[in-house]
Amino acid sequence: MDRGTVLITGANGALGRALVSQILRSPLNASSHGVYTVRSLSPDRSLEHVAESNRPPSGHHTYEILPLDLASLGSVRSFANDINRRVSSGELAPIRALVLNAGFQEHFTLSRSEDNFDLSFQVNHLAHFMLTLLLLKSLDVDHGRIVVIGSWMHDPDDPRIMPGIYTSEYRPIFASGSIKPLAKGLWSTPEQDPTAASGLRRYGASKLCQVAMMIELQRRLDATPALSRVCVSGIDPGGMPSGIMRRASFLQGTVINNIVGSLLAPIMTWWSPNGILRTPAKSAADILHILTLTGVSHNIKGAYFNGSEGATPSQEARDRKTGQMIWEESMELAGMVEGETALH
Repeated sequence: MDRGTVLITGANGALGRALVSQILRSPLNASSHGVYTVRSLSPDRSLEHVAESNRPPSGHHTYEILPLDLASLGSVRSFANDINRRVSSGELAPIRALVLNAGFQEHFTLSRSEDNFDLSFQVNHLAHFMLTLLLLKSLDVDHGRIVVIGSWMHDPDDPRIMPGIYTSEYRPIFASGSIKPLAKGLWSTPEQDPTAASGLRRYGASKLCQVAMMIELQRRLDATPALSRVCVSGIDPGGMPSGIMRRASFLQGTVINNIVGSLLAPIMTWWSPNGILRTPAKSAADILHILTLTGVSHNIKGAYFNGSEGATPSQEARDRKTGQMIWEESMELAGMVEGETALH
């Protein structure tokens, strides 16, 4: 197999670093070049340390760490244009794996992006939606894989969600028939609900957009002959001790997530591998499994996983009308026009 590019967003987070580490210890080490994106280049060299310390002596894996600010659609467009230029010129191999990993979550506040959208919505969904569509022309048309990082929070009926998050007025999530109230920061605001539930709902809604996008994108790829071999899958990596909860309360973000979570995650992963709490290494291994499966692409096209086991997305995510609405409104909000993607 020819060399390919593996592109991971949010590669300096807990799951991103674990995935880079897993790649370096897998067959992808010798057959891929890594493009690992971070919000901004900084003195923090944790990702570079992971890449260098896990590189096998005989490995041929090359990589670069590039800035990609998902809070700016202009940054996304510029980044995608540059990657497309490099692939087109032969400087960069076609993208064999695109992992939409970067995420943002806040509980008590509502932050806005450079484009004046709710930040959770833009980082978790809209920017990834735009990036994916713009990069389709650079995908490996025979072996390309796209992995969407989902969450149990996208499904109000998931038993792992605490009571009181999705009360009746927030069911279904897009009862209004539009994602625009969420995008514009008018849905589940701190003014409407000053508890942590307001931010968690917006996070869940943004993940619903991503899971629905995964299903709709696979349908459209299948209808485009030149891209019909590209496979899109989604995965819920479970709860992990990571920095995504740093905007939570001290009790939840520091004590429960960082301290208790870090201590319990290895035990919980051993006890229940696909349970509520897992190590980043376990979840990264599950993503790598999706990326490296061979000969069974028809089984993972448009498929959703809970860790290493198959799962069913929420009813709202599977609804065809909702998926089309999310797609069409995302195109509008991202300022994309016909002809900008390789899709029919």
